[in-house]
Amino acid sequence: MKSRLENIGAILRQIRKDAGITEKILASKMKSNNVSVSLVECGKRNPSLNWVMNYLESCGAKPSTMLRVFTGTTGYSQAQKDVL
Repeated sequence: MKSRLENIGAILRQIRKDAGITEKILASKMKSNNVSVSLVECGKRNPSLNWVMNYLESCGAKPSTMLRVFTGTTGYSQAQKDVL
């Protein structure tokens, strides 16, 4: 069973991939580094709310995207939800 941080990381990774950008490009947009992005996406670092908001904005996603994933009201297929 995945930890809460792993689930959050998986959701963020899916949002980034859906936006069609790499960790490196995202990190540049966030004025961060790709190691930080990778650690959060792998569930090894607990991001602040500000960091998550910056991540989502850099992906062109709205904060409500994450909430819809948690509540199951996204357009994601069941296979995609299973990964999350």
